[in-house]
Amino acid sequence: MSLITFPTPTAPTPPPPVLTTAQAQEKAAAMLRELISYKGAFSQILGIYNRGMGIVFANADGLTPQQVLDSLGADAAQTVQFAGAIAGLINVGLPGTIPAPTAVLTINADGTVKVEGV
Repeated sequence: MSLITFPTPTAPTPPPPVLTTAQAQEKAAAMLRELISYKGAFSQILGIYNRGMGIVFANADGLTPQQVLDSLGADAAQTVQFAGAIAGLINVGLPGTIPAPTAVLTINADGTVKVEGV
């Protein structure tokens, strides 16, 4: 079972050509910069990462990181791998934003995760 599901993508409908090529390029570049900037996707991804790590490592209900990951069963491995991928992505945009983990998370063959060093 996967924790990640994706909606079926739909092809965007291109707008009628009303801009010059140079204007369209400038518009596209500005839109991409906004998406990638701290105000756009980067901020959302960082927020998701911080919320997830808060649930695991600063659980409001008093659960230990091991108890939280145990609650996911075989999906814990995917969660840990996803968090590692997000941390790597964030650190590409702003190096050092996500520090190296102090806990050691070991993914077991059955998809569960063992937490040490917390």
